[in-house]
Amino acid sequence: MLINKIDNNINDEEEYYINCDNYYKNIKNNLETNLNKKNIYIKYAKRMLKDIKYIMIEYNNIKNEKEEMYKQNNYLRFLLESTVVKTNEIIRINKNSIQTYIEKIQNENKILKNELDEESHQHHYDLQQLVNKILSIEKVKENVIKQNGEYNNKLS
Repeated sequence: MLINKIDNNINDEEEYYINCDNYYKNIKNNLETNLNKKNIYIKYAKRMLKDIKYIMIEYNNIKNEKEEMYKQNNYLRFLLESTVVKTNEIIRINKNSIQTYIEKIQNENKILKNELDEESHQHHYDLQQLVNKILSIEKVKENVIKQNGEYNNKLS
């Protein structure tokens, strides 16, 4: 947007300079034709021609400065575009690296969850085995108490 505005200003200035150049040429032609017709105003015409030459030199200097500014503007535009391209590339790379990091963390979480599930199942299985052993020991204990009671009854 800013670049387009600058380009429009440059185009307007170019039209202005073209109009000035045409105006200078018209005045110069008029003076030359008037000099040929009337030699009375030679001093005045020479002074006017000298002033017009000075104006034309200034005009050319301004025109050269404008061309330099135009070149500098193009160079700055090139720098801006290359900077934008590089910035977009860096953003894309960072986005990819962040996405890769997120995927890595998600994979590690899945692995840890699977390990935790396996350990949980193993602990559940171990607890079930302990409960079964305790129940079997209690049955054996009851049988031993029963047999001990029967043996004590036989002895008495």
